[in-house]
Amino acid sequence: MKKYIKYIINYVLAYTSTQTKDSRKNLLNYTTNETVKNKTYTIGITTFDNRFEKYFTPLLKSIKKYNREIEVIVAINGNLNKGFNQKYRREILQFLSDYENVYPIFFTEFRSLSKMWNTILVHSSCDNILLLNDDITIQKNFWTYFNDAILGPEKSFTINKSWSHVYLDRREIAHIGWFDERLLGLGEEDGDMQWRYEKNYKVKFGNFYIPFILNHVEMNDCDQEFQKTENSKKYSSFNLNFIRQKYTVDEINGEAHGLFKNKIICKNENINQYPYEEFYWENRNKI
Repeated sequence: MKKYIKYIINYVLAYTSTQTKDSRKNLLNYTTNETVKNKTYTIGITTFDNRFEKYFTPLLKSIKKYNREIEVIVAINGNLNKGFNQKYRREILQFLSDYENVYPIFFTEFRSLSKMWNTILVHSSCDNILLLNDDITIQKNFWTYFNDAILGPEKSFTINKSWSHVYLDRREIAHIGWFDERLLGLGEEDGDMQWRYEKNYKVKFGNFYIPFILNHVEMNDCDQEFQKTENSKKYSSFNLNFIRQKYTVDEINGEAHGLFKNKIICKNENINQYPYEEFYWENRNKI
C-alpha cells in the first residue's frame, strides 16, 4: 500500500511542481513524435551484491520490457577490504547474458560513486545518459513522461529532485571536470557537481517531476567497512570531511548553489580527470 501511495504523490507532483505551465503541459502530452525515437540515450545503473535479487533484477527486467534494444551499462561495485563475491559474479553474468545490449563493468574492489558514474559516462556510446541507482522501481507509464522531458530545453536534469535518477549530457559534465573522484566513498558527489554546474553555467540545474518511479532509498544493506557519517548507515565520513576541505564559507565572495545552502567558495578545485575524452568524441568518426 505504501508503494502505491508514493506513486500517487509523484503523479500529483507532475501537475503541481514549480515547473512552468508549459513544461508541465509538455510532460502530459503522450509522445508520438518521431523525434523521441531518434533521441538516443544510454541507461547506466550502479549496483553491488546486496542489491542483486531484491532490486537490480526487477529493475533491469522492467527496463528491457519497455525497450529491449536500449543500451544499458551496469557498473558493478566490489567490496572494501574483502574479495569480490564470486557467486555473485557468476549469477549476475548469467542474468545479464539473457538480454541484448547490456554491458557490465566490474570493479574488483570498492570504488566511489563518482568513479562509477564517470566510468558509465566515458563508456556510453551516447552523449546522453540516464543514471539510475539500483534501489528504484519503474512502472511502464514512467517512460511516456520521461520521453517528453528529454525533448525539453534542459540538457541535464534530476527527476523528482533526486540524484538517484538523473539525466545527464556528458558533454556538460566533461566541460566542468567530471565528478570529483577524490570523493572516495559515498555521498556529497551530487551536491559538489550541482554547485559546480550552476556556478559555471549560471542556471539552476534542471528538474522534472515525473510519476511512476519509486525511490526506495535503501540505507540498511550497505555493509561496506568504511567509516560512516553520524546517523548514517550508508554515507562516508571521508567524503563529508573532504567536502569541508574543498569548500569554505565566504559570505562576501561565495555563492550558494544547489544542495549547498551557504555561500561558499571552492578552494581546492578538481582538474579535468579525463582530458582526452572530448578529443575522442570530436574525432572518432575520422578513425
